[in-house]
Amino acid sequence: MGTFLNIINKNKSLLEWLEYIEKKCCREKTFNLNNVYNIAKQLNILNINSYIFTITGTNGKGSTGYILENLLFNSGYSVGFYTSPHIINYNERVRINRNILKDCFHIKAFKVIESVRKDVVLTYFEFITLSSLLLFKKKKLDVLILEVGIGGRLDATNIIDADISIITNIKLDHMKILGNSIENIAYEKAGILKKNKICFIGENYFPKIIFILLKLKNIFFKKKYYDWYWKENKNKFTIFTSKRIIKDFILPKNILIENVSIAIAALDCSPFFIKKKNIYNILNFKGLPCRFNIISKHPKIILDVAHNPDSSLYLSKFILKIKKKKNIYVIFGILKDKDFFLTIKPMLSIVKIWHFVILKHPRSFKYNIKKKNFPKKCFFYNSVIEAWNVVKKKIGLNDILLIYGSFYLISEFFFIFKNINIFKNKKINF
Repeated sequence: MGTFLNIINKNKSLLEWLEYIEKKCCREKTFNLNNVYNIAKQLNILNINSYIFTITGTNGKGSTGYILENLLFNSGYSVGFYTSPHIINYNERVRINRNILKDCFHIKAFKVIESVRKDVVLTYFEFITLSSLLLFKKKKLDVLILEVGIGGRLDATNIIDADISIITNIKLDHMKILGNSIENIAYEKAGILKKNKICFIGENYFPKIIFILLKLKNIFFKKKYYDWYWKENKNKFTIFTSKRIIKDFILPKNILIENVSIAIAALDCSPFFIKKKNIYNILNFKGLPCRFNIISKHPKIILDVAHNPDSSLYLSKFILKIKKKKNIYVIFGILKDKDFFLTIKPMLSIVKIWHFVILKHPRSFKYNIKKKNFPKKCFFYNSVIEAWNVVKKKIGLNDILLIYGSFYLISEFFFIFKNINIFKNKKINF
């Protein structure tokens, strides 16, 4: 007990708290939500007096959440947004009215969670989800947007009953955790569906298990191409929802119409009124960081967290639009629970030379260079900085450098970019 009290009373920094939580909490995903649910009940955070959107899906969760956040905030509503993972620092995970919180707020919440948790086992994600919900409840927000970490059914965010659930899409990813078939993954993601509530599914075809769950729970089901859809004409889009038509607008390159349309359709089924002018203002929304994020023009440096086959396919389409005759250099790295070869496959016809890196993360993909499936021209590095030091000597001002893969890869590169004079005698335009 003495050690426990010392931890609570000690003036630990946010970084020290995060290291403590990561060390003390279970690293593996639990097979039920009993522990996190019981602690949430003790803290009285199961019934947050806000309208709740919960978002899951293989790709597009973060983008859909950010679009919801921007549209709601710009319409005068107070909004909380819980997202993961972070890229630069932990504070990115919790946003209130589009602002991150100071360290002291997170530290206070951690202390409360730890004082209640005591010896109860939680995962890292469960711990920080509880602290985030505690922060949101104290702010008494109009709307709360929860992005699921992995799956849905056993995700910590699922202790909260959403008014509207959104499943952006269902693809093969996190198969060691969610199962190795679309049916298994669909079942896990559909775990966020709540009885007598509204659900949006942005997938054309999905397994029968979802229809069964929809019927059992009496879900008010909204499906793409039935309840909302869009048309494209000369790079302009028109969105049709059950309530209105939003005509002829242009999207930035790093925002997908799929994510914009499902967000608008969901808002049109909520009690919140979003003016058309606020929707058109989405044109000024630059999108999520590190989703086809161009941070330099000469040379063109692009950051993207495409870390599964489907997101890599989207990325390849964007690259083809800007490639022309430019040389493309790639620095790539992902975690070992991803399908490495299927993820790089969409880019193989575009990229001739690859620079593969081992990330600092303990779950980084490790390269067996004896395998025959690697691209003909590829190089392997033990760190991001090692790959960067090689590539920066070769790249020209008119070339393209694409750094893509895991969030951890982008995070590591960001720190290099911020702290090193990466192009001596070369001008970089942001």
